[in-house]
Amino acid sequence: GEIPECLATALTSLEGLSLQGNNIGGSIPSQLLSLSTLTKLDVSNNELTGTIDAVFDSPDVTMVNLSGNSIGGQVSFCGAADVFFSNMFLVDCGQVDCSCCSNC
Repeated sequence: GEIPECLATALTSLEGLSLQGNNIGGSIPSQLLSLSTLTKLDVSNNELTGTIDAVFDSPDVTMVNLSGNSIGGQVSFCGAADVFFSNMFLVDCGQVDCSCCSNC
């Protein structure tokens, strides 16, 4: 299956989403990535594809894990210290260009 586009509009106060290892395909809806309340996102080890252009600039973001997918694009998370995000932000660095990131 895929992540429904209506998820973000239906759950506007969503703080955390953990969908790792569920064989989810398709792309991550942009509406989900732009939720200002989202502090934890783990969609690792699925079959997600496409590109994402996301900005995680809130100091409230504690974990984003996109690894184990075929996602490309650019992710920016300059709103908090690099040290904070270096342990919390997990991507496959060859595919995602993450600015302000000491892991890539």
